[in-house]
Amino acid sequence: MKFSIIIKSKQIIKYILWFFLLILGVFLFSVFYYYKFDKNLFFKCPDKFSSSEEYVMSVAEWSSTYLKDHPNATQEEISSERVRLLREFNCEESPFGVVGTIPEMSMPLKYFSDKDIAWGSGDPEDKNKMDYAVLDTGYQSFPTKDITLSSKDYSNEIKDLPLVKSNKEIFKVGSDGKVEWDWLYKDQIKEYGDLAYRFIPEGYTIVGLEKFDVDGDGKNETIISLCGTGGNHCPHQIIVVKGNKIIFTADAGLTGLDITKNDSDNGFYMHWVPSEGEEWDTGLCCPPGYMKTRFVYENGIFKPLYEQKVLYFKVNNKK
Repeated sequence: MKFSIIIKSKQIIKYILWFFLLILGVFLFSVFYYYKFDKNLFFKCPDKFSSSEEYVMSVAEWSSTYLKDHPNATQEEISSERVRLLREFNCEESPFGVVGTIPEMSMPLKYFSDKDIAWGSGDPEDKNKMDYAVLDTGYQSFPTKDITLSSKDYSNEIKDLPLVKSNKEIFKVGSDGKVEWDWLYKDQIKEYGDLAYRFIPEGYTIVGLEKFDVDGDGKNETIISLCGTGGNHCPHQIIVVKGNKIIFTADAGLTGLDITKNDSDNGFYMHWVPSEGEEWDTGLCCPPGYMKTRFVYENGIFKPLYEQKVLYFKVNNKK
């Protein structure tokens, strides 16, 4: 009798042990699933969607989830993570990445970061009051070494900065007794000081100024965005200045030109909009995106390393 009870007790203990092992297995699988899959729950390859609106919604949901886990992530880091996932999932080329018009959807703009807004309609100081916004957080192609940027659109020629001019040289009185662009020149001098005295009245005004290291020497260079006086769709030219020397000049495309920092302090990204091709024939005001060319600094010059296509999407603000 005692022997029978012992046998049954062992069986019960065995069943309990198997039960706890099963629970432990489910728990470990859940943890593995969360870290391996759940964080990419909203990620699907572009070719799995039947419409551009579904694709854009998925990108927005994935970006929102990623930013919750990485609240300080930059646009470049978010884009790099999407590229990594596209490779990991062996995604095909996006069927929505070659559309000449910007795909759009309706949802509250409060779900998107201010830094992702390329342009829009409404109050630029408050995205929640905007009618719509075009966002720089949509499609990005795989990097390619097939560079389409023409070598004529940038230069490594080292040149002196224009000389500083006197007030007399800048504020010349015309035959009508007035100084043309008087108000603009005064605003330029107030904001940019010495640099403004170098570029006006040479036909250019400064529309942007940034400082970051581009040649890996640990010291910041100055990136100056220039616009033809009275022009629009600025900047028309961007120069990189080291000391009093211009070490790089870019003037690609007719709109959307930009030079942005990368994480390595060697080189930069150059954003430019092609001026030819049906895909880009949408007018100067509203390009569907831009090309992003990665430049690196080697042997005393900046040279293109790879290129990517970036396409926008439009969000109609649903309040």
